[in-house]
Amino acid sequence: MTDPRFLMTLDVQPYGPSEPVSFIVCEDWPGVSLQALLRHGPLPGLDAAWLVNEMASALAPLHEQGLSHGELNPATVFVTTNGAVRIKGFMLFAALAGHMTSDPQASERADVIAIGRLLYATVVGSWPDDTTMAPPRTYGLPPAQWREDVLQPPRKARSGVAPQLDSICMRILQPRDDMTPLRTAQAISIALKRYLGTTDASEDLARRVKACLESSSDPRTDFGNGQPPPAQPPVPFTPGATETSDERSARSSSNRFGVGQVARFVARWPRWWLVGPLLVVALLVVLVLRSCAPLPSGNNPPADLPITAVTEMDAKTDGGDGKEHPDQVPLATDGQTDTCWTTEQYPASYIPDKKPGVGLVFDLGESHHLSTLSLTLGTVPVGMSVMAPSDQRLDAPPLGSVDDWQILKTVTVDASPQTIILPADTATRFVMLYFTSLPTATDRSDRVQGVVCEVTATG
Repeated sequence: MTDPRFLMTLDVQPYGPSEPVSFIVCEDWPGVSLQALLRHGPLPGLDAAWLVNEMASALAPLHEQGLSHGELNPATVFVTTNGAVRIKGFMLFAALAGHMTSDPQASERADVIAIGRLLYATVVGSWPDDTTMAPPRTYGLPPAQWREDVLQPPRKARSGVAPQLDSICMRILQPRDDMTPLRTAQAISIALKRYLGTTDASEDLARRVKACLESSSDPRTDFGNGQPPPAQPPVPFTPGATETSDERSARSSSNRFGVGQVARFVARWPRWWLVGPLLVVALLVVLVLRSCAPLPSGNNPPADLPITAVTEMDAKTDGGDGKEHPDQVPLATDGQTDTCWTTEQYPASYIPDKKPGVGLVFDLGESHHLSTLSLTLGTVPVGMSVMAPSDQRLDAPPLGSVDDWQILKTVTVDASPQTIILPADTATRFVMLYFTSLPTATDRSDRVQGVVCEVTATG
């Protein structure tokens, strides 16, 4: 099914014999826009990171299909009364504002920068828009501080911002030479998840939404700076045409629940201007049908996949030293469960405080549909992510940073042996077990260490 974090377009009616106006009806939930929420001040770091991670992780798979939102801002991001994040107008607002482009990479980059700005705004409480815009759009927030075209980092703009969040913001918006840039929504999500751990901020956000609703009569009606996207001159009603009582009732009802936010500024537009949104809706319908279509079935049982090479992952960029017992690496796939690869021993808080984790990378020789990974571990419990390269065109695994990988599944292995079932559409040549939480070492109670004795793959 489709990702619930995107509000759906429910209906489109063009001007015609039975319709005196054109209109679009969108799904709605009770809650407030992020613009309204930020009027009460910036969010705590964990709340901000959780909210923005919801956006980034929702957009990442769509970016992989060459699709982008195009108009991410505090007015198109919505927080419901139960603290869930909802994104309005996927591709729709961009089409209406005339911001659609045929360059998928440029559109994705615009979304990534928008995610960075939203993270900055939620953490600092000011809007870091491009200073070349006149006047800059700030969505009711004070403009961020700039010095000679350099954005002030969050920690300098607001006291108490965590160093990790400060780094993530700047790695998106203005990475220094000594930083690894975050150029994809997937990379942003990985970085934020590393900071968040198991945090779920929905309850805290729900309380903030409730307080916002109690202090404002109608905080849901924000769009941009209170203005709709630029429109062409309105088309007047056909002389003599009247709006029926049923039409007035339906439009009034949609406005009460916030759906009319789109309908109000689309309703009187020229008929030809609706072609763009209609094409967007048609595209979304195709995506829905594709996502709901069952996978081809077959009676072939899973087959063992060859693992042609294994490499340890301890990137210096992420805080490692580039080595993690490389002499033991072949023992993880030698067919014997009494010979094992071990991580180095670390103080209990070293991972993730000093570095996000360590990993083993398995090369399947060529791209395969990957169904399961079966693990025999020497010690448990172990927290890990199963990951694949963000760029599937590579001939060698990216060992420079974990940011170059995307998460397929995150699990806690508390028993051994264990079989991890991967998403049905997983296809990759390289797969990595990335350990983010290690068990107590067998010979030292004040240290942690991972022990991997055997790994096999099926597809």
